[in-house]
Amino acid sequence: MSKESKTIIIISALLVILQMTSSASIDQDLSPSSSPNSGLFAADLLRIAKSKTSENVIFSPISIQTALAMTYMGAAGKTAEELKNGLRLPSLDKDQVGQYFSQLLNKKSGEADLSIANRIFVGSDYPLKADFNKMTENYFKSGAEALNFKDLPSEAIQTINSWVENKTNNKITDLMKPGSVDADTVALIVNAIYFKGKWKNPFSKDATRKLPFWINKDESVEVDMMYGGDKRIKYGEFSEINATAIEMAYKNSDISMMLILPNEKDGLADLENKLSSMSVIDLSSKMGSRKVDIMLPKFQINFSTPLSETLKEMGIQSLFQKADLPGMFESGPAVKVSDVQHKAFIDVNEAGSEAAAASFLQISLMSLDYDQRFFNADHPFFFAIKGPNTVYFVGHVAKP
Repeated sequence: MSKESKTIIIISALLVILQMTSSASIDQDLSPSSSPNSGLFAADLLRIAKSKTSENVIFSPISIQTALAMTYMGAAGKTAEELKNGLRLPSLDKDQVGQYFSQLLNKKSGEADLSIANRIFVGSDYPLKADFNKMTENYFKSGAEALNFKDLPSEAIQTINSWVENKTNNKITDLMKPGSVDADTVALIVNAIYFKGKWKNPFSKDATRKLPFWINKDESVEVDMMYGGDKRIKYGEFSEINATAIEMAYKNSDISMMLILPNEKDGLADLENKLSSMSVIDLSSKMGSRKVDIMLPKFQINFSTPLSETLKEMGIQSLFQKADLPGMFESGPAVKVSDVQHKAFIDVNEAGSEAAAASFLQISLMSLDYDQRFFNADHPFFFAIKGPNTVYFVGHVAKP
């Protein structure tokens, strides 16, 4: 690589862990009229999941969007236009975009662990412009830290990894690998998101049993299947995607987990192909309240993926060729983004206190209530963790 072409690396890390020890209390979500279209941006990113239908996937649209939106604050021309369209930003006005992310980052989390953290690690020879520094600090709560990528790359990587580990409660580790920065690296833009919550209606540990999960039409594996009986939750049957959906709320929160189960055991790929042109937020608005018996496998996912090719497919291309970022650096070096990486972890379990034990036999005691529904996630399914207007996490379970 020529000395005239320096590189920026964008890193997006996340963790979501749903356990027994905490509860959530989140303020109302942001107005959709002033927000980036979180639902459609999440749908665009389903390219990640569609290419990996045989493995478990978890990623955070809002984490990826936030890291790239910080880059947008220093962009101009074609690069700014591509970022605006690809990120589904409401306008080219950077103050308006910044105000949205400022509201997002300043939302009160109450009793929950919900945090979105940003940081720019910049090469010591390439100071940031004062205006860019001010915008990212004011809107994204992002401090800048100078590192010596040229002479001390190992120390720089250790500093970045330690920051990410700290912001994700040590769940996202070794994000940056040895050799991932060099003398041509001028900056890394890093976002980390962490959420830990508790179900509003927890599952009983006493009801969890080993049951088959069908990874395809002909093959199954034994998994820990949780059971929750007779819960009134959001429920929907969607013929247009050949699937059934439920939405389970977190305690004292407007955040929920939406689960979409294909009607066919091998229907995940077809489902995600259809979801890539629609918003899960819109689907959620069509769901109604029903009494539902739920069977859901416990699952834990570690997932990492490069994002450069995915973003190029979404129309964000000049960023990776010759990025127009005149508002970012004082010295105005010729730069491009060389890498965008994303690493994620999720843990889903009974997520509740030892409330009244539910007997597994309740499954066979089906209510005569015509309102009753049964949701049995015994084959690959899609999930999203969302607020009313924001999609925080998206993924699918192919094999618990």
